[in-house]
Amino acid sequence: RSNEASGNVSSASGGGGNVASGLMASVSGGESNQATASNSAVSGGANNVAKGTAEDDAGVCSSISGGQNNVAIGMYSSVSGGYQNKAKSTRTSILGGKKNTANKKNTSVPPT
Repeated sequence: RSNEASGNVSSASGGGGNVASGLMASVSGGESNQATASNSAVSGGANNVAKGTAEDDAGVCSSISGGQNNVAIGMYSSVSGGYQNKAKSTRTSILGGKKNTANKKNTSVPPT
């Protein structure tokens, strides 16, 4: 499957079925990953999404470093691998594990 880099100054390299549609978004490797928010990035893994919302592009500068089925939608949020983790608020981070959610601003969730 081919990758798609449709955002202005975006890139999608390696892997397959990856989409970088946000302004200056990047996806590097993995499979079926999406970086749809401005300045967002996904580095490998599968079915990970770094995205904004239609209202305010909330996922600006969000990132995911591998894992599977992770979501980073908070501004400046990050997920460092794991499975089914969700960084949903501003400046949140999840350090791996599975099925963790970060809803409160400025919080970090250790792996479980």
